[in-house]
Amino acid sequence: MSLEFKRFRVDRIPAEDVLAVLVAAAEHFRFVEFGKREFNKGHFGCSARVVQRQFGSWSAGLDALRAELAKANQELTARSRALIPDAELYAEMERI
Repeated sequence: MSLEFKRFRVDRIPAEDVLAVLVAAAEHFRFVEFGKREFNKGHFGCSARVVQRQFGSWSAGLDALRAELAKANQELTARSRALIPDAELYAEMERI
């Protein structure tokens, strides 16, 4: 009698499947750049660590996502690094 285990291994997800998950995440975030934490909170079927393992780094994964979106004439918009809008900053400076 031979036993065969068919265990699903997260680290063996093909690059195409990981890219499809990234595209779904991009749609979820309305094509605005997202970070690892947001991705992990979204429960898209794999973790940011899987993306890093597959592409070498998170940035490389996002670059692959941008290339995939470009094929569909879509782009990933950079997210704002500012936590507070400029108008609010100027208003606060004026108040002070």
